[in-house]
Amino acid sequence: MSSREYEGHGMAATGALFALFVAGLGVGGAAGSALIGGTTGLLVGAGTALILSGFAYWFLARALNSTATAGGRVWHDESTVNRIPIQRFAALNPALGVALYTGAIGRATAGWFGCLLFVIAVVAALVLYRRFLNRQRLALLAPRRDYATAHGLHYRDSDLLAVDGRWTDLYPTAAALAPAGVLGGEIDGLPYTVFDTMQLSEDGRTVGVAAREQVRRTVWVIHLPAAYPRLRLTHARLSRFMNTTRRRESAEAATLEAADTAFHEAALAAGVLPYTLQHDLSDWWLEGRDLITARTAPATGQPFPPADLITVATTLAGLARLFTSPPLDAYGTTPQHGVPYADTSPRP
Repeated sequence: MSSREYEGHGMAATGALFALFVAGLGVGGAAGSALIGGTTGLLVGAGTALILSGFAYWFLARALNSTATAGGRVWHDESTVNRIPIQRFAALNPALGVALYTGAIGRATAGWFGCLLFVIAVVAALVLYRRFLNRQRLALLAPRRDYATAHGLHYRDSDLLAVDGRWTDLYPTAAALAPAGVLGGEIDGLPYTVFDTMQLSEDGRTVGVAAREQVRRTVWVIHLPAAYPRLRLTHARLSRFMNTTRRRESAEAATLEAADTAFHEAALAAGVLPYTLQHDLSDWWLEGRDLITARTAPATGQPFPPADLITVATTLAGLARLFTSPPLDAYGTTPQHGVPYADTSPRP
């Protein structure tokens, strides 16, 4: 039994990648030998063909990892090999092609010079690939950026200071909370921050999304005027084998966890559970002055539309008002963290 895991068109894409590799070596090598001659011509021809085959595979893989809809083509990562989206393998053949190119240059000049060119080519490819991914990420966040500009809100494409050492024990690594598309504003007198993160689907704090290497998580934070004892609300995890009635009962079952018993009882009496169920809030945490909730992005991997961000932030602000009102406000203490962008003007 193969140790590889294929999802969707993963096996077909692997076959296509291998076929393009063989064709590139054979056809390209033969053409190079005929046009240039010798081993150098073979290397140049095969290298050129492998580089071109990478572009051909990329377009094929993106076509397989998308669906045509009435509203246009929707991109996804449902076709994978070992949980890696198939388009990620498009660089393999070009990388081999570059190696053959540098081998040809090394034969024509000196071996060490060919090796040096190969290292330079690999580093340049990695830099260009990172820039390509960054441009893609920023393009997806354009509606959020435009919304912030139109409404005078704070916005940053990325900003590690938005986290500023917060919640280190709620998430396994700081890298999981590298904020992107950071939006800041105020609702009913309460400042808020919203941002996206990319987390591995194996992370227990994200609901496992099949056939996706990473999932986009959107985090909403309402910054309260005071800090409170830690409080966490979680919903029961659902089993796919539950009948409809049991699933409904499980979905409505929410657990409120707190280290401070008196604060726990006061929060229950103040109605935080009914508010959560009534407004369909996801799991949330109260950590110091920050009231936090997070959701996995839509199945397409696209960010939530700006209107949805504000809707969730408004709902979370309503929950926050329960903590800033009697009797829960009596549990507030001086916060240790400030509010992001509190002393700056909105800047897109």
